Amino acid sequence: MGKCAWCGNYIPDSADKQGFNNAMGMMGLDLITKPLGKALIKQYCSKACKVAAEQAKNGGGGNSGGGNSGSGSPAAVSATAAETDNAEKKEGLQTIMAISFEGDASSIVLRLGDLQTLFSAHKSGNKDSAKAIRNAIIEKMGLGIRLLSSKGDTTNAAYFEGVLKKFKIKAFLASAGF
Repeated sequence: MGKCAWCGNYIPDSADKQGFNNAMGMMGLDLITKPLGKALIKQYCSKACKVAAEQAKNGGGGNSGGGNSGSGSPAAVSATAAETDNAEKKEGLQTIMAISFEGDASSIVLRLGDLQTLFSAHKSGNKDSAKAIRNAIIEKMGLGIRLLSSKGDTTNAAYFEGVLKKFKIKAFLASAGF
């Protein structure tokens, strides 16, 4: 388990990393690799922390002053990161709300394909915006599948039903931090 280089929150290790560390420990090399790996790679708990750290490193974005001007503090940049997260959430939800299932079965299939692409863009991340967008996509896909079934296109409805099941699993795993 590591710490975020920006906010100091603990970051759980992935299963692959834990397996690697266990293997290195069995060989007696964990004392060498753990400190070396942590010294070379900065880890962040979220994209917002990474962006905030980069902004602070660059002088707080548009700030011409030095790094100690006060705007590069974790609290100030975290507030900016939260505003960015809210803007991403609002924009993503508006995009999903704009998708409508009108017309024949082929246009519904195209809209479901659009939702599938949107989900792929937001399939990872544990931020509130990513969670909200994933949940909205899942709900919208369920509606589209029901409409597609009512139009009589059971083949495509069955395909997207399978995709929806996979999306629900991926969303659950992403929200759990996997």
